[in-house]
Amino acid sequence: MGHPPVELHIDIPIIYLQAALGLGLNLQVDMSYSFHEGICNLRDTGLKKAQEILAKTQELSHNAYDSFAYSAIQSPVNGLVQLVGGDKYLPQVQFMEAPKPTEFACPNWYAQQLGGGLGMTIPFLLTRGITRGVARLAHPALSAEKFALLANTTNRSGYLVAEAALSGALYDGLLRPISTEEGNFWTARLKNAVVGGITFATLAKTTHGLQTR
Repeated sequence: MGHPPVELHIDIPIIYLQAALGLGLNLQVDMSYSFHEGICNLRDTGLKKAQEILAKTQELSHNAYDSFAYSAIQSPVNGLVQLVGGDKYLPQVQFMEAPKPTEFACPNWYAQQLGGGLGMTIPFLLTRGITRGVARLAHPALSAEKFALLANTTNRSGYLVAEAALSGALYDGLLRPISTEEGNFWTARLKNAVVGGITFATLAKTTHGLQTR
């Protein structure tokens, strides 16, 4: 004779069900809020990083541009004015401030070196033009075509070295300003001219040697 089925009745107060349901909803809301908060934090961090990179890039660009402009314009002007009246008239011809010194080998230092190097090519090209003009004046029979042909003969290396040496001497001797710490004005100018001539002659010789290999 079988036993009748046993019915198990568990009475769970409705308040417990409501509490469990509320806990689940609160957990879901908390997880959703945490996820949204994480996304917002990630977005804010990315924006902050992008702003920092943009600000640093702008700073480097300004440093490079300021150095370029100073080397191309202000420094040569100062050098020429010093030849006329020393430092007496320098305050009257200051169009821009010299780039502020930066820590060696830092990003701003490299930016200044790059900008300054590019800027000095403008006055250097000017001195090279003067050098070629003087050479043509020294040899009136040498036409522009023959002068250009001379630069492409077998003696091209010697011609380029001589031109670079004279151009470098003019650039550093005439357009590069000196400071009072360098001692006697004319001695410092002569020293700059000699160093500039040797430096640019060496660069021209090295460059031509690499090109002919």
